[in-house]
Amino acid sequence: MLPVLETGVANAVERADFTEILDYAEFVLETLLCEGKFLELESRAGNLMNPIANFFTSIRNANAKTLEKVDVPYSKMKLGLSKILKEEGYIQSFRVMEENQMPFIRIQLKYTVDRQTVIKGIKLVSKPGLKIYEKSTKLPRVQGGMGIAILSTSKGLMTNRKAKVENVGGEVLCKVW
Repeated sequence: MLPVLETGVANAVERADFTEILDYAEFVLETLLCEGKFLELESRAGNLMNPIANFFTSIRNANAKTLEKVDVPYSKMKLGLSKILKEEGYIQSFRVMEENQMPFIRIQLKYTVDRQTVIKGIKLVSKPGLKIYEKSTKLPRVQGGMGIAILSTSKGLMTNRKAKVENVGGEVLCKVW
């Protein structure tokens, strides 16, 4: 932390002046945004509790803005999720890229001819505090079979349809339609 900020925050805490603390926090965020360091910090720290939720939120937000592409920090899990979304036709393509020795996945989103999003909804099922597991005989159907559920199984990530064929259950990560 910058020495000036450190002493300023310490003084504000001693006086219990929360508006001043918030002003310092806002100043720090603006400084980081201006220096382009916020994304680097976010990709390092982010929401460490649920990176899968962050992945899908990034896609959901980019879809809402009808962006052509979205960049997400790299992980093997996110790469596997991207592969499934591509195979099932929910995204156009993806590539692993690197900038400043920080790998990330660039996802090309897919839209219909009249610029409607192909992904209509994404719902996270398992959460860090509540994991949801299903047997192969009780795998969820999404939107009457028009969507997919993505599972983490002993054989890797796969859709609910593939898991049913291979007769494996696992953790239900999310539903996409």
